[in-house]
Amino acid sequence: MPRPTLLLTVALALTSLSLPAQTGPVLDPGADAVPALDVLYEGLARAYDTLDPELAGALYAEGARYLPPDRGPVVGREAITTVFADFFREAAIRDHRLSIAFEILERRVEGTLAYDVGIYTLTRHDGHRRATSRGKFVTVSIRDADGAWRFQVDSYSALPPG
Repeated sequence: MPRPTLLLTVALALTSLSLPAQTGPVLDPGADAVPALDVLYEGLARAYDTLDPELAGALYAEGARYLPPDRGPVVGREAITTVFADFFREAAIRDHRLSIAFEILERRVEGTLAYDVGIYTLTRHDGHRRATSRGKFVTVSIRDADGAWRFQVDSYSALPPG
């Protein structure tokens, strides 16, 4: 009898633990896992969790183009890092915690070029409330001279609420 009690106690303890959020992208059927590309999304998720613009910027190629909605293209890793720095600074000022998750709907890889089409979910926590927004994205990634994959084009826009 003591054995089931111990197992039950362990099971209850494990269910009460707060597990870390998934950082890698969720892949729809037909979107192949490519660990070297998935690392990009894991890195962005960590950058949002830690409000680290340098980590986010390092995921982009030197001559990358970042295409946010309602704004002209942002060109180059340094300029993209500045965009993330401004966004993360604003979140910190408002005492927001951020998290982002990705769902890859379609992926294609040809040699040193790849693209992903997907949905992102951005969550802002202010300690009292949680606000979630969703949007769609297209990224084009290249394998850089050092062999690492990096975003070359990142374009996104919001989905309608609901």
